[in-house]
Amino acid sequence: MDDIRGNRSIARKLVIYIVIFSSFVTLVMTSINLYTDYHSEIIRIDHQLELVKNSNLESLSNSLWITDMEQVRIQLEGILRYQDMEYVEIISQKKIIIALGTIQEADTIERHFPLTFNYNNKKNELGTLRLVVSLEGVYQRLWDKLLVILITQTIKTFFVSGFIFLIVQYLFTRHLSRIAIYAQRLNVNNLDTPLQLSRKESDTKIDEFGQVSKALNLMRTNLKDSYEELQKEIVIRKRAFDASSRFVPHQFLDHLSKQSILDIQVGECIEKNISVLFSDIRSFTNFSEDMTPQELFNFLNSYLKRMNEVIHRNNGFIDKFIGDGIMALFDHPQVNANNSVHSAISMIDAVNTYNQKLSTHNYDPISIGIGIHTGSVMMGTIGSHERMDTTVLGDAVNLAARLESLTKYYNSQIIISSETYQLIEHDASFLCRELDCITVKGKKEPTNIIEVYNSDSEEIRDKKRCIHQNYHEGKINFYTQKWKQALALFDECLKIYPGDKVTKIYISRCQEFIEQPPSKNWDGVFKMTNK
Repeated sequence: MDDIRGNRSIARKLVIYIVIFSSFVTLVMTSINLYTDYHSEIIRIDHQLELVKNSNLESLSNSLWITDMEQVRIQLEGILRYQDMEYVEIISQKKIIIALGTIQEADTIERHFPLTFNYNNKKNELGTLRLVVSLEGVYQRLWDKLLVILITQTIKTFFVSGFIFLIVQYLFTRHLSRIAIYAQRLNVNNLDTPLQLSRKESDTKIDEFGQVSKALNLMRTNLKDSYEELQKEIVIRKRAFDASSRFVPHQFLDHLSKQSILDIQVGECIEKNISVLFSDIRSFTNFSEDMTPQELFNFLNSYLKRMNEVIHRNNGFIDKFIGDGIMALFDHPQVNANNSVHSAISMIDAVNTYNQKLSTHNYDPISIGIGIHTGSVMMGTIGSHERMDTTVLGDAVNLAARLESLTKYYNSQIIISSETYQLIEHDASFLCRELDCITVKGKKEPTNIIEVYNSDSEEIRDKKRCIHQNYHEGKINFYTQKWKQALALFDECLKIYPGDKVTKIYISRCQEFIEQPPSKNWDGVFKMTNK
């Protein structure tokens, strides 16, 4: 928290502004005053020179005419005593007849007056009177005046600024600092403490600080009331959110930019590229026949809880429980495919662990099939204002559901689409093999499907690794319509792994095509007629 008292106060800032403004005004006014005085001095000098001309010129001419040089000298000495007069001389026929004083400064004012004498109505040129006035005295007087002004203004500014500083500090700054500190420290823990300024205040006359103090205390009271109401609202909303999160995943709310389920409107949706996972318990109807309704609910809740924990651990969330089936979404922008496949493997591992518990209660073990596809979907709400639901729509959802149903046909635990496989194939920890190229029911575009067999037993994993080369070459021969070569390779696979349902499917197809080859436009795509 910043220490408000350590900041520059308004009083100090005001003093600085006063000093700056006063200095500026003083500078301007002094400049004007000095310029005026300088101009007056120049006018005075001009008047002084005119006075010399009018008073001394005729008498000097008379003295020169009678060649009374002593009288001339006396008169020049009198002229030299004029203020700032520095040098006088009389020049006749380009020769200096007499000169008094010396020229010390270059900055001078100089005048020349002709000396004449009328004799027998004839003007006789006697010479020229040269007068030189020094400006040094003028400058010195202006400088002395400038010092007096600056010293006077400095003293006046200092006392005025100090007085203003004390007044502002006493009347304003200390109260503003107290208000600022109070406002900075005000929080939900001290809303009972009112603002009190250290000042006397009349009950009948309230100034601006009194109004601010009353307003802040009123604000504090309103904040306290609002905070108490907010606390109550938070409790209510938390309960509502906790309840809604059990029905609507918070990830759904995040995607729709909603704080809670209360903010959702019908028809709001957003397009996302995600991985969709479908899982289902195989032969669940037969498994549940011997259970009472209560036992069935207990079993499902126990099973679904384990699956939910695995999915959440792998950064996914469950969109729907469909009986014993699960629809989960993985929406991490970079690793949603990896998360979904890791989740599928962990789900099967969790089922294997759960089967050990089931065996202690004399239940048959269960197995699940999982289908995963990655693609674009629409996430949003459907229904009406009276009854709505969140859902995910799109071909990606339908294809993931179809892949899950294909796990029974290929006797695989996890089947993923080629779109998902392209995002995980760089990860060597996944054990994968291509199963088939098919068109699922309801779609025209072919889809390459891949089996992930990390969750198979160690024995089966070893067998699938052993047949990998022959299996791969057999598929190449199969799709290039070399049925007999393909059949021979698949037979070799079956010798190593007799229980491989996929190999048996390809052997059956090879035998069928040897007896009755497909049409010329055969593209190798197998069309599924069942969901």
